[in-house]
Amino acid sequence: MSEEPSHSLRPPLHNSSAPRDKEPKEIEKIRKWQEERIARRLRGEYESAVLHLQEVIDGNLKNPVSIASVRVEGAKNTRKSFLGSIIDPILAANSTSVEDGRSNLESVLHTTRKVADILKKADIFTSVEAQIEHARDPLAPNRDVDVVFRTKERGRYTVTSSTELGNNEGSASASATVRNVFGGAETLTANVSLGTKTRRSYSATLTTPLTPDLNTFGTLNIYGLERDQTSYASCSEGLRGVRTTIKGGGHEMGWEGVYRHIRDLTPTASITVRESAGETLKSSIFHSWIHDTRDDRIAATRGHYVKLYHEFAGLGGDASFYKTEAEGQISRPITGGVSYSIAGRGGLLWGLNKPLLFSDRFQLGGPTSVRSFKANGLGPHDGADSVGGDIYYSVGASIISNIPNKPHWPIKTHAWVNAGRLDQVDRSRPLVDNVKDLLVKPCISAGVGLIYRFDPVRVEVNFGVPLVARSLMYEDISYSGDGGLYGELLKNRAFQLVTPGTSAAALTGWQALNGATISVIRESTAVSTALPNALQVRIPTGRTGTAGFANTGYSGIKVLSTWKYTASFYYRFPSSTGFNGNIVVGLQTTSGQVLASATVPVSGSQTTWRQATVELFPNATPGNNNNLFTISVDAASASGQTINFAMLSLFPPTFKNRANGMRVDLAEALAEIRPGLFRFPGGNNLEGQTVERRWQWRKTVGPMVDRPGRMGDWSYVNTDGLGLLEYLYWCEDLGAEPIMGVWAGYALGGTSVPENQLDPYIQEAIDQINFAIGDPARSSAAALRASLGRPEPFKLLYIEIGNEDFFAANSYVYRWRRFVTALQREFPQLRFIATTNPGNPVLAPAPTEYDVHVYQTPTWFAQNVFYYDSFQRNGTKYFEGEYAAISTNPNDLFGSPSNGRLVYPTVQSAVSEAAFMTGLERNADIVFAAAYAPLIGLFGTYRGDEYLSSTLPDRRGTTFWSVVRNRTSNEIIIKIANTGTSATPFTFVLPFNTVASTGTVQTLSGTATASNSPSNPNSIVPRTSSVATGKTFNFNAGPVSLNVITFVAY
Repeated sequence: MSEEPSHSLRPPLHNSSAPRDKEPKEIEKIRKWQEERIARRLRGEYESAVLHLQEVIDGNLKNPVSIASVRVEGAKNTRKSFLGSIIDPILAANSTSVEDGRSNLESVLHTTRKVADILKKADIFTSVEAQIEHARDPLAPNRDVDVVFRTKERGRYTVTSSTELGNNEGSASASATVRNVFGGAETLTANVSLGTKTRRSYSATLTTPLTPDLNTFGTLNIYGLERDQTSYASCSEGLRGVRTTIKGGGHEMGWEGVYRHIRDLTPTASITVRESAGETLKSSIFHSWIHDTRDDRIAATRGHYVKLYHEFAGLGGDASFYKTEAEGQISRPITGGVSYSIAGRGGLLWGLNKPLLFSDRFQLGGPTSVRSFKANGLGPHDGADSVGGDIYYSVGASIISNIPNKPHWPIKTHAWVNAGRLDQVDRSRPLVDNVKDLLVKPCISAGVGLIYRFDPVRVEVNFGVPLVARSLMYEDISYSGDGGLYGELLKNRAFQLVTPGTSAAALTGWQALNGATISVIRESTAVSTALPNALQVRIPTGRTGTAGFANTGYSGIKVLSTWKYTASFYYRFPSSTGFNGNIVVGLQTTSGQVLASATVPVSGSQTTWRQATVELFPNATPGNNNNLFTISVDAASASGQTINFAMLSLFPPTFKNRANGMRVDLAEALAEIRPGLFRFPGGNNLEGQTVERRWQWRKTVGPMVDRPGRMGDWSYVNTDGLGLLEYLYWCEDLGAEPIMGVWAGYALGGTSVPENQLDPYIQEAIDQINFAIGDPARSSAAALRASLGRPEPFKLLYIEIGNEDFFAANSYVYRWRRFVTALQREFPQLRFIATTNPGNPVLAPAPTEYDVHVYQTPTWFAQNVFYYDSFQRNGTKYFEGEYAAISTNPNDLFGSPSNGRLVYPTVQSAVSEAAFMTGLERNADIVFAAAYAPLIGLFGTYRGDEYLSSTLPDRRGTTFWSVVRNRTSNEIIIKIANTGTSATPFTFVLPFNTVASTGTVQTLSGTATASNSPSNPNSIVPRTSSVATGKTFNFNAGPVSLNVITFVAY
């Protein structure tokens, strides 16, 4: 290349007549010209050399050449055996693939490329350069070559640290990586992190290739973490586990063993979470498959993604289930810079022979599933706790676009809509019906936002709103009937609505003693049509002592030596035997100390059901409730016998000795409050999750063996032992005005009965009311009441139509009209309470009463003392049915304690509620009743029977008061609630002729945030003191205090 091409650059001509000061510019031009000329020549020479080399290679591709050896240089930390294991298969494949069995240059080059590719794939070298040399072996033929790979190994050790903020969580982490641990492309990674939600975590993972093509890897992972779940489940969870997997070709399979510990329960933890607390072990095998053709994992514009996951647990441990999940996404471009994406996923968790555990259930809601809903906030709840579900789905669609005129920016815009639902499987119904319910009642949200690509994650900033929010929030009265106020002490006493077998679910509350075998069976001869199940007990052979079974109660069994317990059960022998002996019924501690016992003589010839009843008198009071109810027989004499049991029961003393009544200790505590009314059968408990699961009064009356029970609204079976008749007796014994709810055509799952299908439910309500107050001679429902021992009617004035029907306000318009019109015609003397928001929607006939529910902050209650003052006096009355200050955060009332939710009522919340109640008393002309407030004790005891007008408080102030009188005793009651942080002086000028010189003041005060708790129940208690009174007297109300002053005046 000695001649310049015709298009070569020519040097600029120097104009000698130009001024000397321009010479530097001319010199710079010459320098740039020379540099470009040299670069162009070098580029031309390189291109010519490449072309020449290509011609040489192309001309010699078929020349015979063989590989004598392969050497990898620079691999000081890599085992030769490993290198041989990945290179030898390539060489072997080459020797069998060449034509006529003869190697040539072309095959050598292909082999060299493949070896280079596999070395790069091992990810242990930063550079791999191949060179073909003459064979070093002097005996090698001339056509043999050595292939030499000059490599540079990656650094073996890497240490990194990072901090992250997002999804309301902050964390700091450190990780260390060791590459090529044993010289075979193994990688060991260790990670430690600290955070706000995931408090602590650690993991150590060893990854090693399993096949020569490096497409299949094995991993061994040891991990642990502590996770704060109080934002949705009132607890924390600790995990310690081992996981081993084999991964390749889109498939991954493996085994996992993990120890879980639910602990650190908050004081407001629900019954479900408390029952989940403790240690569990899961051993499972799993498999997943992924197929991904997306052009970008973070912000795909085309392609699709599919993932299938299956897990089987039950190979030892406490978990036994089958879990399956499917996930998919499809993305397609629409036009320049705009694409759409549709994604969905769903899952099913199916319990096998053990109860499903909280840790294994699905959670749903939040930015990674259904946007604009609280993280893990969808699905079944117990109180404020998300308890998880067994079946779910979520779908989403979005349109993604570049920022206008900025297609290169990493920020995109998107508009999206999400839908999904999480539920628990009702195994009494076909699975397809569960799926249908899931699909037709979604939670839906929509919004817009920005997507920021921050490899390797996608950051979204969204503004969205829930469009349809369907909740399964349970009333916060879990086990307040069964296991609470209702006297029955045995859990799962009649095996209602359980699947026969030996599963833990069927045997909830029951356990075998001394080798006996127990199982729930579907009885061929049931004790009743309502109770088809029975407990079958098989006595083992070769045993001594006693054998049988026991019940653990709801949260243990309270045993007092001063109480008499009544136990009963049905029994029969499936086939006649010659056995004659005794069944021993008893109470004992879990350590085996017998507290009480009684015997029932039985005969093996008893093949029909027979009921036995005994009384138990404990000889001691144990130190705790860890006690058992037991039924046993002598193992030797009953060897090999089988006995069936049904409808077992254990009652302590009951309130006013009422048969099938209320626990005397709890009932007396409630009676001391002197409540003026009692609403039943509850709020959500009336409605049911579905129409079929609604509260049905007929199934709650009559003998216990005729009550089938139902799946309640708190994810456990209601025995319905506490039925309509028991509620009516309870109100009568308590001296409280009953407010009876009737089901009004709406179920919590979202179903409103169409107007043309309401007639049978209206008749059901008529019959329910007749059961309470009807004439036995004219009503079959009233005759049923009389047949149960109560011919005279109960006192009843108020009927509540439904519950919280502001959730279905549109359908309530016609439901209210149809129900009230029919009920007023039958019972014109009764008053009917509406359950929507007052005046919204407009109802006809116009309601005479409304039930108002308010859950708010202490500030809201203090600022709304005059809430009812502006209400029209048009004959409408109001029942403040549920109200409480539950949070200090008005934007997240039902959130976590860390976000303002009150764990227990505080002094501030109690005083604010008291301030609100002074407004209720002042408006007693329209507010006829109030319930649920924590201060109902003080206000109930000192409620008076006449409101006395006084100077009104300042609407914008912090101190509020009301004055009432008890006309019978001439007692004046002044209630003062000071919600402020400083004391307020008062001067009272009384219009009475005679005023006592002294009075009594009950004061509740303390630090604003102070509260009582189970561990310290008397931290804040009312203090009693004397106060000087007269026609004029002074009083100083302390900061954050409630004061109730009483004295006589007339």
